[in-house]
Amino acid sequence: MDNITKYRKTIIITLLIILISILFFESITLGKGAEKTAQKFVKHMLEGDAKACAQLMHDDLIYALDFETKKLFINSFDKKLSSLIEEYKDIYGKSWSYDVIVIDSFNVDIIYDTFYYTAEYAEEGNAVKVVLEIKHKGRVFFNDKEGTDEIALIMARYKRKWLVYDFIF
Repeated sequence: MDNITKYRKTIIITLLIILISILFFESITLGKGAEKTAQKFVKHMLEGDAKACAQLMHDDLIYALDFETKKLFINSFDKKLSSLIEEYKDIYGKSWSYDVIVIDSFNVDIIYDTFYYTAEYAEEGNAVKVVLEIKHKGRVFFNDKEGTDEIALIMARYKRKWLVYDFIF
């Protein structure tokens, strides 16, 4: 019993240091999770996987785009993605490839008066804007072709998961 009393301060200080370290590490990696999810979302788009994209989007965004159900959104988005991929293949050829790179990410405030905001969803400090660059490469008639596009996604954390809350093309 005397040994426990003797080391009590050391144990408490050690536990506090561990707790502070965990909180510090989580705050540093908070944006990294948003970046990875944003990259996944764009890659799914470029692969034409509307269902995987929808799983990374918050329902409020789907409803804000005037879709009554997720299935209706997936059906429509699938057609748009097919068209987008065909456009890229027309520009960059059948051997079209791409790389999705994070340019920057930073905390933003979600505008609370938007028509698809739900109070339970967006918690203060849990929104990150991720700006991505898509580098395209391909070959058309023996000529190498390259190009870039930029996309910005507003990512929000919901139930410990990053979801696309809004996007800007």
